[in-house]
Amino acid sequence: IQSRRILVVIGDEGVDTLTLVDVYRREKNKRSNSKWGSPFYMVRDENFNVGRQEWEVRISSGDHGYVYDQPGIFLYAKIVLLAFDVAKPESFASLGFWLNLVRKKTEKNAGIILVGIQRGKQGQSGRSVTHAEAADFAAKENLHYFDASLDVAPEDPTLGVDRVFALVEKLGR
Repeated sequence: IQSRRILVVIGDEGVDTLTLVDVYRREKNKRSNSKWGSPFYMVRDENFNVGRQEWEVRISSGDHGYVYDQPGIFLYAKIVLLAFDVAKPESFASLGFWLNLVRKKTEKNAGIILVGIQRGKQGQSGRSVTHAEAADFAAKENLHYFDASLDVAPEDPTLGVDRVFALVEKLGR
């Protein structure tokens, strides 16, 4: 079991954690038999490929109490994508809670990637949390950080989710 690559994607209710992974999977035509599109409250145990690596993906978002009811979500996690909505200051403010939970529930060597989710293209996001604020938080907490938009092509060099999953692949080696 510990040799499996497990990716956990987590964030506040309303953060498109499922879509973040689905955009990548759909655009790359990964595992056509995967079943996606469930409500965010559904924890999914699905496999998909990142590069040449196969990952089991566990996705959850919602209120804090709900995640506590999912004790196995972090079991053997190799990487955690911690997502927040750049247009909602309250989503950014809750990162301390989520980060403490992740660090408490995962093994010490698990990689954590902070992802600021936005809608629209560069400069169109209605963002309340600046890139500098999020990057500063990530630096203080020793996290990797990316901004990503679900409204641009995955391969977009500034906001595409491919950049996030390239790091997932690198850390998964």
